[in-house]
Amino acid sequence: MDASSIIGLVGTAVSVVGFGFTIVQIRKTATAASAAKTAVNDFMQTLGHLDIASECSRASKSLSHAVRLLRLKQWASAADAIFEAQSSLNRIMALGNGLIESISHDVTEDLLISVSELEDSDEKGLDFDKSDLIIKIRKLINKLDDELIIRSRGLANV
Repeated sequence: MDASSIIGLVGTAVSVVGFGFTIVQIRKTATAASAAKTAVNDFMQTLGHLDIASECSRASKSLSHAVRLLRLKQWASAADAIFEAQSSLNRIMALGNGLIESISHDVTEDLLISVSELEDSDEKGLDFDKSDLIIKIRKLINKLDDELIIRSRGLANV
């Protein structure tokens, strides 16, 4: 074997080793990309849980405040509190992607009707039968609190 043959063999060996090293690095890159994608998905899921939990808490507080105002016969303020809760409920439904079956469009539409009735009662100086509305609100608060617990558990598991 002459020097050029040895150099050719060494060059071929280095190329094969380099090619193998390249394959290993490509696999590591693919694994890292997959891990990064998983981390981003987990983070997005956590943000979703936080958003929904925050909106559930906001809606629950607004509805509890509305119940207090209804008992005090402060119709306009109660209507404002319910409308504020309505906005949070709409955001919950938008964020939930169908995950929250217990809060439907019927429930939110029913609240809007109640807000309208409260505003009419306030404008006309009429009394308003608050008992049915308070029951509906309390049931909705329970559903929101349940959803908040579910989301909190989801955050603990992420």
